Amino acid sequence: MFSSLLPKPKHTTYDDSLRITLKTSSSKQVLVPNQINTVSKRETAIQSSYQDTIPLKVKYPNLKHHFPRTYDESTVQDTKATIDNLIQKLNGNDPNADNDKTSFVNYNPSSSSDSRVIQIKNYKEDPMLPPKFKLRKNRHKDPSPPPPILKNDSNLPKLTKEDRAKWNIPSAISNWKNNLGYTIDLNKRVMAANGGMDPSEASPDFNLEKFGELSSALENADKQARDEIKLRNELLKEQALQNQAEKEQLLKNLAEKTRSKRSFNPSHSSNKKSRY
Repeated sequence: MFSSLLPKPKHTTYDDSLRITLKTSSSKQVLVPNQINTVSKRETAIQSSYQDTIPLKVKYPNLKHHFPRTYDESTVQDTKATIDNLIQKLNGNDPNADNDKTSFVNYNPSSSSDSRVIQIKNYKEDPMLPPKFKLRKNRHKDPSPPPPILKNDSNLPKLTKEDRAKWNIPSAISNWKNNLGYTIDLNKRVMAANGGMDPSEASPDFNLEKFGELSSALENADKQARDEIKLRNELLKEQALQNQAEKEQLLKNLAEKTRSKRSFNPSHSSNKKSRY
């Protein structure tokens, strides 16, 4: 047996005079009294019909409201007073603050009979002082890692060798840089040039046999260039030795000429000795 009736309140007085007994009609419908607000002490509106749930603007579209409104002059004065108060606070002239208020207290110590007058003032804090409290950032912890995604591999087909070869990605090979001097096979270069395809699957315009001819031609050209450089250096060396021999021979001839001149003029040599 279920009932919607609540028990009597424990911590408040229960007044039987406020209890309402609703009447029922012949069709077993509950009849709500029209003036139910007069029974209760509180001013509550009970919506007992559908018409009570319709908003007033929908129910009475031409209804004029007379809400209490403030006058413009009083609003302007209140706003001006509030703004002036804020400006005075920013300038340091707070009318409500008692910074300059001083008080005098007569102090009589117990140890001595002399009384003292103490002046009490509010402490003015220096605005240039550093902050007393350190603002710490709210360091959030790293979020937890995402949960692993578990999949059932029992129903998946097994990977074949052909499929694995298709997914194989060849290493990147540069045709311009080889800093470590690795020897790279031609097959790998061909695969890198064809985007990972086998040489057999390459286009027919690509001839693999020409690589050998190209490498041999480059070797022959390199060898021929080295031989030419060697011959040129030998010729330059022989020419330099010949020029040096000619200069030495010229110096020898000049020395012999000067000796012969001195031997034909003995008076010149005697005068030179007498001077020293």
